[in-house]
Order: sequence, then C-alpha cells, then structure tokens
Amino acid sequence: MSRRIAADVGKWISWNVVVRFEERRVEDIQSSVDRPAFERVRKLSEQLDSVYAATLSKWVQSATNPYTATLLEWLHPMRVSRHMFGSSFNPAMPIIASVASTIRNDRHAVPDDAPLKKAEATMFDAVRETLTQARVTRDNAMEQVFDRIYGSGDAPADQSHS
Repeated sequence: MSRRIAADVGKWISWNVVVRFEERRVEDIQSSVDRPAFERVRKLSEQLDSVYAATLSKWVQSATNPYTATLLEWLHPMRVSRHMFGSSFNPAMPIIASVASTIRNDRHAVPDDAPLKKAEATMFDAVRETLTQARVTRDNAMEQVFDRIYGSGDAPADQSHS
C-alpha cells in the first residue's frame, strides 16, 4: 500500500513524501551472516522463555489487573513528559504560553552571515559528528560483546561451555 503524504509543518517548511507499507515477517529478511553464535542465542532465548513461563509468568499474571495497567500507562515516561508540560498539570505553563505568544508575534528570519547563526551551524555539525561517532563506537562495542558472550561464530552451535 502506497500513500502520498503532504504536510505543511511550519511557516518556512513543507514537504511531500511517498510512503509504502508492506507486511513482512522476520523470516522474510535475507541475511548473508549465518554464524553458529546466532543458533546459540536462539537456544538460550528459548530456554529463558521456558524459565519465565514456568516461574515469573504466573506472578505477573496474578499482579496484573486493570488498575495496575492504568497505573503503568499513566507512569510511562512518554506520557509523563507530555503531562509535565501540560497547562492542566503544570501551573507555570500559562506563563510560558504568553511568552511564546510574544515571541511568535516577533519572529523574523536571521541573516545568513549572523555570527550566532554560523555558530549554530558549526555546533549542529559537531553534534551530528559526535552522535555518528558514538553510534559507530556503540555498534562496534556491542558486536564485540556479542562475540565474547556467544563465541567467535566459527565454533559449532552445540558446543557447551564449561
């Protein structure tokens, strides 16, 4: 199913995109990586699932009811963050709204050669580069941790560790 989406997201920005949604299954994903370590992960996952089903699952079921579900729903961090900045919850928000209104009425474009605009662009570039480096470092570290825990990938899947 394809859909064309058009949005006007502000005074200076609008975009058109085409989005396609397809139902997929995990099994449909083709991967060239076929390491025995993934078989060990699958077996461990199944064992842990069995342990959970035999032990903790019953406790979770007995502690779960509409009241605890509502409590957890309202305490979800995304929901709490929305309420923190809502005028019905936070008494400071009407003040923020009036300041925002004043700023909105006085908005104007900043010249491209403005020193703070150049500093902003430089800072954005630095943050983007830092986040990219952090992502690459994290991914490499996670791959190394995975290999240390589950093996180098060339060991047989049924090898037991003592």
